[in-house]
Amino acid sequence: MSYKQHNKITIGNISKDVLLKGLEVGYNIAKVTLGHNGNNVTIMPYHHNHYEGKNYIQNTKDGVTVINALYSDSPEEALAFDMLKQVCNKTLEEVGDGTTTTAVLAYNLFKHGLEVMHNNNINGHIIKRQITTCVEQVLENIDNNSKSIDKEKDLYDIGLISSNNDEEVSSLLASLLWKYKENANINIKWSIDGKTTVEHSEGLVLNKGYYNAKLLANEYDKEKVMTNCLVLMTDENIHSSGSIFPFISYASQKQLPLLIIGKSFNGDLLNFVMANNKTGASDIMLINCPDFMTYERLCDLQSYIGGTVISKYNNNSFNKVLKDLKSVVHNIDKYSLYLGSCDTVTVTIGKTLFQLGEESKALRQEYILDRIDGINKTIEMELSQDTNNQKYVVQKLEERKANLNEAVITIYIGGNSDLEIKERVDRVDDCVNSLKCALKGGYVLGGGMCLGNIYKSMNKTILNYGEEVVLKSIIEPCSQIIFNSNGDQDYTDNIVHELLSKDNNTLVYDALNNEFIDGYENGIIDATLVIKASLNNACSIASTLLLTQGIIVNQFVGND
Repeated sequence: MSYKQHNKITIGNISKDVLLKGLEVGYNIAKVTLGHNGNNVTIMPYHHNHYEGKNYIQNTKDGVTVINALYSDSPEEALAFDMLKQVCNKTLEEVGDGTTTTAVLAYNLFKHGLEVMHNNNINGHIIKRQITTCVEQVLENIDNNSKSIDKEKDLYDIGLISSNNDEEVSSLLASLLWKYKENANINIKWSIDGKTTVEHSEGLVLNKGYYNAKLLANEYDKEKVMTNCLVLMTDENIHSSGSIFPFISYASQKQLPLLIIGKSFNGDLLNFVMANNKTGASDIMLINCPDFMTYERLCDLQSYIGGTVISKYNNNSFNKVLKDLKSVVHNIDKYSLYLGSCDTVTVTIGKTLFQLGEESKALRQEYILDRIDGINKTIEMELSQDTNNQKYVVQKLEERKANLNEAVITIYIGGNSDLEIKERVDRVDDCVNSLKCALKGGYVLGGGMCLGNIYKSMNKTILNYGEEVVLKSIIEPCSQIIFNSNGDQDYTDNIVHELLSKDNNTLVYDALNNEFIDGYENGIIDATLVIKASLNNACSIASTLLLTQGIIVNQFVGND
């Protein structure tokens, strides 16, 4: 069978209607997850998916997970799905949450925009400009209504909303992020034993453990703890005992343990170290240096414990250093220039933890802060450039900064089944991102009423069709949140009407107790940046789609 490319073309207003129909399908399935009383969607994959080695069916209230699962045999519908996926994933990339709100706003902006265009014969370019201008005004109003995070409870309240009322997770994350602020680097993993636990060891971590288990005291040991430890750092290969013998000799004279970090070691060197350790002549541990940003990460460690990284990148190769040491005047101790010093080093199978005492930490604080400042400048430079791997590089830079701040935290999420754990992992991830956004950009009234209150203030003076479209759209998140808690559209409409008719701009609806409450006093709040990103990205796709006058779908048709 041969295949021939075929173009399927749709032109005029029909093309917009086709896209609206596709967006509506995605909107209808995603909107059920909105809000802390949102519902879950179960996703059956077309093939076995793997998450950390596990096959799973997903049961989730994570909007972007639902949207990314959309598939259609209809090319036009698939096109609409792809566009919705793009805009929701953009929100995810920017703020890590708010993807369902993005979908709700995008669909309604496009739908109401089309209605206005069809009913009033308005040009698409005009309505787009009006919508964009109005959204800019709404974004400004959001900023004006935003409040700064000033207590841990604010974080807890936001976490409670974004985690679907998971009190354990919300309390845990609020405590960690309140302590470490933007410095925290939180990793979320599946729990092995089904329990939710936190792993956080104050200190600087290298994700490399002992080079060989034979370096441990006996076969039953799982770790080696070295106190008042000297540290040799290099990104070079170490295949000769001669290159490191001066450092081993120096450590032995000082009667101090020595940790050697190198790119690679050979068997002869390992045997030499083991023999010296066995006789008691030395106490040496070998670990490999990090795989990514090797020199930079070793320099991070240098700022933490002192010493000098032996590397060609700083003109301190092993050959040069050894020549320098041979010229040492008898009463001058140059070894301390190259060897770092750490109060406690703990080496396990997969990582090495460096910990400074309070006195040592105070002495190194200036160097650590200088290093962090340098990383921040590098992050700014990376963000100013449009590169393919920008997100990955910035992520790794943030990890390094968190490491220097002793704020690397791993949360192991537990549950009674893979399905439950995966669903909870999604919620925790959303929660972490919302809290980080709140720390950075503050918070606004939740329950959809931040946008609802803006509707109340702007609805009194609608100037054009674009404003009408925007204002109709921005009350939809509030309406959907309330509907998801009761399932009755008439009841929902009455509640929304009451909320919008009241003069008090702090009220939200408490579905559990069927009453209006003060949102700020009761912790019904959202991260400002999440709301802004959702609206801004929704406006971008909707206003663009309003200009669509044709669709070309390329298909391959088989010929016998």
